[in-house]
Amino acid sequence: MRPGARQKSPAAMALSAFWDGLTGTSRAGFLAMVVGAALAFGVYVWFFSYATVTGPMGRYLLNYSDDLEAYATMRSLRLGVDPSHDPLLMILGTSFSASAFGSDEFVSDKLDALTSTHWRVANMATASQSPLDAIALIDHALESNIGEPVVVLLGVDAVTGGWTTEELMQYYDAPRIGVRSPWVDAEVERLGHAPLPRSSIYFLDNWNFSALRAPRLFVRLFLKGPYEDVYFNRSTRQHEEPLPIDARNEPLIAGEIRAVAAEDPQSNLDMYRMLADHLSQLPAARLILMQEVPEAGFLERHDLGGLIAEQTRAYQAFAEEIGASFWAPTAEPSFPREAFYDAYHIGDAPTREALRDDLAAFVAQVYEDMADG
Repeated sequence: MRPGARQKSPAAMALSAFWDGLTGTSRAGFLAMVVGAALAFGVYVWFFSYATVTGPMGRYLLNYSDDLEAYATMRSLRLGVDPSHDPLLMILGTSFSASAFGSDEFVSDKLDALTSTHWRVANMATASQSPLDAIALIDHALESNIGEPVVVLLGVDAVTGGWTTEELMQYYDAPRIGVRSPWVDAEVERLGHAPLPRSSIYFLDNWNFSALRAPRLFVRLFLKGPYEDVYFNRSTRQHEEPLPIDARNEPLIAGEIRAVAAEDPQSNLDMYRMLADHLSQLPAARLILMQEVPEAGFLERHDLGGLIAEQTRAYQAFAEEIGASFWAPTAEPSFPREAFYDAYHIGDAPTREALRDDLAAFVAQVYEDMADG
């Protein structure tokens, strides 16, 4: 030691040794890193497989408690291997439909009572769900269908244009759900875009979805445990006061609606037509197009009432053309505008409950019509 040099304390020496081991090079450290990485990759490949995700461990798929994309993925995959012969109601659409109808049990209990039949209900609506995502979820869920009745409620945008081809391809190239579909690949080719490569390996086919969930997966697997259920935004809350008008981004939403209405809606309608054609080939299936209509006050404030009414008529005529049913519950003049939390989402619990009652009654009537031929 140099004369006059100050000797380090034991704590400082231990910290220095730790830092040297952490940042320095050593064969043992390198081997430990390689082994750790291999173990992590092995867990990743094991978890993100069809067998694991559709099994009991699939509960760990949720990235957070209201991870609608993971919940929709899990429900679609499990329905694809479900041997049940009970009738099935699938709910697709945006956060409008996710929050309005809530968890599966909210609707299945009502349907069971109305029809004296046990129903499987799968609310697979997700925030900003593209038509291609909806079709992929439906397609995979129907893989196990052997003739049981199927009702598909598809929430569609307020205007028939809905999605431009560019937007559809952006969502397709970086998918937020973990389900692939030959129906979708065929539509992508029709739109002039190359389909993503396919294999039988889940994490390769759904790389974006899997990679986004990997970081939290390890923490939940080894420390926290799974989320027990998914909360559909405001659907489990008793009541949420409406946002102030100036906090709703209404000018932006109104501008988007006008821009979409100016687009050619044909590619969107062709996809719905294709879906209806596929469903018509099943022994017992029916499509319901549900127009997700914004709050009436918003339409008045931005002079959109006439445009939405015109679009509603267009959707009705289109639904009749393809043999689908049509429903636009929030377009009814009697629907309480004060029930909306913002331009698109319903925050009033009693209104959501009444909407579920109406949905169950609508589907029960469709089911009866199917039985009558």
